[in-house]
Amino acid sequence: MLSPSTVSEILEKVVEYGTVAPPVVSYGWALWSWRTADYSALRPWRRATMVLAVVLTGVGLCLAAFSIIEIYRHPEVSAALPEASIVSMEVGALVALVALGVSLFAKSWPRIALVLSALCLLWLFFLIALSP
Repeated sequence: MLSPSTVSEILEKVVEYGTVAPPVVSYGWALWSWRTADYSALRPWRRATMVLAVVLTGVGLCLAAFSIIEIYRHPEVSAALPEASIVSMEVGALVALVALGVSLFAKSWPRIALVLSALCLLWLFFLIALSP
């Protein structure tokens, strides 16, 4: 039989990795679908917005990773997040919002994957803001 503390630790890890995994997986899907897309009939502005959305989503993922690393680097118990984590979270949320807007102009499957990744990133930044 599992003890309550073990169950609590397991749930904590599921929530922790469950909030980080969807943006990364959907970004991988976006990269794969972007690389396999047919660009022959695609207008240049649409191709440029796809590249911009991929880059912005990647930058947002890097900022989320930096924010999470900063939280774990300073494990002292306090009511506030580390300053670097707050700044990277705010900038990352702004980048994810811009990526969401730009990704709406992408083509078919890359559009779906990029929108999903941007939405998951926004959710991740929201959860980082709620963390103690």
